[in-house]
Amino acid sequence: MKRVYVVWIILAFVILMCVFGLWSTYDSTATMTQKIETIAQKIENGDLSEAQALSQEAEQAWGQCHRSLCTFMGHERLEIIDRELAALPIALAYGEESQAAVQCAQLIEYMEQLKSTEVPLLENIL
Repeated sequence: MKRVYVVWIILAFVILMCVFGLWSTYDSTATMTQKIETIAQKIENGDLSEAQALSQEAEQAWGQCHRSLCTFMGHERLEIIDRELAALPIALAYGEESQAAVQCAQLIEYMEQLKSTEVPLLENIL
């Protein structure tokens, strides 16, 4: 009978970890998407200095998100976002508005893909 209790405890722990991973993914992607959309708006309005400051803040915030997300998912997908976020302040520093706007759009798309691929649906499992 003790084995049954141990199995139930392990099962509950695994389910809690899965739920925490899903919640963490949703929270991180929502936060980062909001930050990137704000940067894109600043770029559209021509406020490159503010956009550059926000992009540096977003890069630091992503560092925190990356640490929690790498527990639940592969590093390859997260490193793509790392590279794009690292390049964004540089593009803004050189005044390349169009390049920065493209990077913001790509980052938003990466965040959506990250969120959608972590949902436990049949299409993601197969």
